Amino acid sequence: WVTLELAIYSTILSIFIGIIAGIISAVRRYSKSDIIIMLVALFGLSMPNFWLGLMLMQWFSINLGWLPPTGWGTPQQVILPVITLGTA
Repeated sequence: WVTLELAIYSTILSIFIGIIAGIISAVRRYSKSDIIIMLVALFGLSMPNFWLGLMLMQWFSINLGWLPPTGWGTPQQVILPVITLGTA
C-alpha cells in the first residue's frame, strides 16, 4: 500500500507541476521564463532520482532539520519521497 500511495502522490505532484509549467511556457513562448522552465525541466529529467533523494535528505533533514530522513506514515515523512519521484 505504501508504494501505491507514493505513486499516487508523486503522479499528482508531477501533473500539477507539468500543467503549470506548460501553461506558462505556452503563454510566454520564447521568453526568459519559457527558457528557464525548459532548462529546469531538462535538469529534472537528466538528474538521477537517487541523487536528488540524497541531496534532499542532506539539505532538509541533516542541515536544516525540518523533515525526518526516513520513515512513513506522517505527512512530514511523505514529503521528501514524493518530491524525489514527482519532479522527474
